[in-house]
Amino acid sequence: MSNMNELRNCWRTPRWLFNHINKEFKFTVDGAATSQNSLCKWYFEDAFNVSPKRERIWVNPPYRCHRNRIIKWVELAMEWQASGNTVYMLLLSDTGTKWFDLAFNNCTRMDFFTPRFNFDLPYGADFEDPKSVRAPSVGILFKPSKRKLKPKYQTVDLTPVLEAHMADEPPVWEGLDNRHRVRIGLPDWQNGGKG
Repeated sequence: MSNMNELRNCWRTPRWLFNHINKEFKFTVDGAATSQNSLCKWYFEDAFNVSPKRERIWVNPPYRCHRNRIIKWVELAMEWQASGNTVYMLLLSDTGTKWFDLAFNNCTRMDFFTPRFNFDLPYGADFEDPKSVRAPSVGILFKPSKRKLKPKYQTVDLTPVLEAHMADEPPVWEGLDNRHRVRIGLPDWQNGGKG
């Protein structure tokens, strides 16, 4: 994968963050993924053409969607919620947008994450992207209910989770040249169990 724009559309949610959120939801499907960035066994490459029922869906839309199409993803999450699915979305926290207002008024819960964190490269990427997203992030839950629930809004401090992750798997870097670095010593889940 050499095209930088293609690479940025495949950034993965950091595994430590996904694992932390997955403890609560036990996701069954990654709703916005490819084979290069899926975090669940099952995933949708074309989410807008599927109609899941009673699934627990993780959604972290492609980065480029945040500029002009994220409202479509929020509307899709609401449709899936109406069909009996639990949907948890990880998005850039952009409070001045129409999609944020729509999500804010229709979600079950919003988790505003602190501190900011970097996203991971897709599987198979052979270099570090110096422009990895490090922006404020929000987790938005759409949970099915027979009655309208009052939304819950909270700040979630990820510092203890991140510190525990760093203690378990400190990054090991080997310089390729003065401008590029690549991660080595990948954990088992990233290299097919050979690490």
